[in-house]
Amino acid sequence: MITKNKTLVVLGGSGFIGKSILSSFLKNQLSEFKIKKIILVSRNIEELKKSFEIKHDKRVILKKMDLSNTQNLPMGEYILHAAEQTIYGVKNKNIFLKYFNLTKKICKFYEKFENIKFLYLSSGAVYGRSVAKIKFSENSKINTNNLSKEKKEYAKNKNKSEKLLLKKFKLPNIIIARLFTFIGKHIEIDKNYAAGNFVKDISNSKFIKIKSTNPKKVYHSYLYSDNLVNCLLNLFVFKNKSNNCIYNVGSSDLISIYGLATKFSKISNKKIQYKEIKNSRVVDYYVPSIDKIKKNYKIKKFRKLESSILRTDK
Repeated sequence: MITKNKTLVVLGGSGFIGKSILSSFLKNQLSEFKIKKIILVSRNIEELKKSFEIKHDKRVILKKMDLSNTQNLPMGEYILHAAEQTIYGVKNKNIFLKYFNLTKKICKFYEKFENIKFLYLSSGAVYGRSVAKIKFSENSKINTNNLSKEKKEYAKNKNKSEKLLLKKFKLPNIIIARLFTFIGKHIEIDKNYAAGNFVKDISNSKFIKIKSTNPKKVYHSYLYSDNLVNCLLNLFVFKNKSNNCIYNVGSSDLISIYGLATKFSKISNKKIQYKEIKNSRVVDYYVPSIDKIKKNYKIKKFRKLESSILRTDK
């Protein structure tokens, strides 16, 4: 039972994760977790101000801050580290080392506090690329060698960050969430990301355009943003019943890129456009097993994909 109100600090709060958490908070969907205040930190805090009209709400603090150039970070009982660069749109792989060093700095500040819980957002990319229709579990082998260029460097530095945090923080103060793929109102549409591209196509194009050269053999899964937030708050608030603090977070219901495009096509009445390359070797299964998080936490029933797409408006 939660007996005391808490403060949640989100480092890197202007992206999809931060916006989704703030949206849930403002809709009072986090009341069961007793979150009394939320502090969102970002260099691009104007992004949040554009997306949300927050007037005189003492429960929400939007803090403009360059994390790499500050010594004092906000305090709260729950610290969510979402301030690392995602893989999408990156052309210089060296940027991921920069963000690993930022994680080291953030860790050095918070590791001395015993009354906090630190949640690090890692990625399912640490498992590497799979060509077999097998879901990644937390016990799956870490393998970044079969990834290419920027994605390999991204996954390597995520794994380095995991190891660093596990060394610096003791249980139960540390939780690591390996995130997979998501969908929701605040999904980014200017990245090389299928669901976001399809949302953009509905508004700006005559077609649903598939970029993959083998869309019927590339499988992902998509968890709705409200369900993502619920998973993350469960990881923060409730006791970790496992002797390991690493959890996959995502949906286990796989769908091909072509199948996803078909669902967007039916909803928007727009035709699909793509160029499939015969004998393409692009085969990829990026789907988690989420048995562990469902077993150890009070996870709400996940929204169906069709319903999630209908709620993914820009």
